[in-house]
Amino acid sequence: MRIYLPESIGLRIRLIRIKDLVNEADFLSIGTNDLIQYLMGTDRSNIHLSEYLEPFQPDVLKVLDGIIKETKESGKEISICGEMAGDPGMAKILVGLGYRHLSLNPHLIDKVGEVIGRDTLKDLEKEVREILKVKTLAGIKQILSEGRR
Repeated sequence: MRIYLPESIGLRIRLIRIKDLVNEADFLSIGTNDLIQYLMGTDRSNIHLSEYLEPFQPDVLKVLDGIIKETKESGKEISICGEMAGDPGMAKILVGLGYRHLSLNPHLIDKVGEVIGRDTLKDLEKEVREILKVKTLAGIKQILSEGRR
């Protein structure tokens, strides 16, 4: 019987060691709620800082892009856990980045699946490359509201 060794990525210190973690673990899981909170240095309970907890923040997307690139090189599986995967627009971005394992509430599966299924994988990847060039949350939200997502 093999015991699989997971690694959960949710803290900034883990990001610094991402190459080591990918090599040491059998698979990885990103705790997106913690990742965003600690990456952006915010308190989830402070409503005045809620803008900084948005998963569409450019820095968050760039970190997720970096993590998936490191993981793909190793051939290891990686999953996304947290509220982020339950947002249909964000789920499309995650799939476009290369994530294939999303953990979400069961009541959101049909909605997220329907939205993701509207585009080809190639289209999602192309749109994500465009989004990764945007430097502001407002700019990303503008792209999303224009119906290009």
